[in-house]
Amino acid sequence: MPLFLLAMPLGSRPNPMVIFSAQSRVRLSPLSGQRAGASAAACGGRLYVCGGAFGAQMLNSVERFDPKVGTWETLPPMSARRAYVAAATIAGTIHVFGGSDGGQCLLSSERFDPVANTWSQLPDMTERRSGAASVALMI
Repeated sequence: MPLFLLAMPLGSRPNPMVIFSAQSRVRLSPLSGQRAGASAAACGGRLYVCGGAFGAQMLNSVERFDPKVGTWETLPPMSARRAYVAAATIAGTIHVFGGSDGGQCLLSSERFDPVANTWSQLPDMTERRSGAASVALMI
């Protein structure tokens, strides 16, 4: 399985993303809007970008890239606006944890089910976190 790095550059227009691997560089079509501090996860052969910020406005928007079609799709928003959120794929669902709402770090977490196309709340974390890294480890 190849290892990829997803680069989301900042700029004055919607972000064109670039996926880098050891063998190639692929430029994706731009997201619907500019964002910084977003989190990304892969699930079911698609790329999900969650939250982020546009200037001082924290975002709850979510977009999904389907490489078979080559386009982004806007998905239902998260319940909370979150920048610098951690995201991971667990059992075919996207989990997001913490982040910042622009005023404070968050305790909350939620899960997106790509089949049902819905978000559901998860139990709060015991400590507020923002800018954390995440990965799912199956043991």
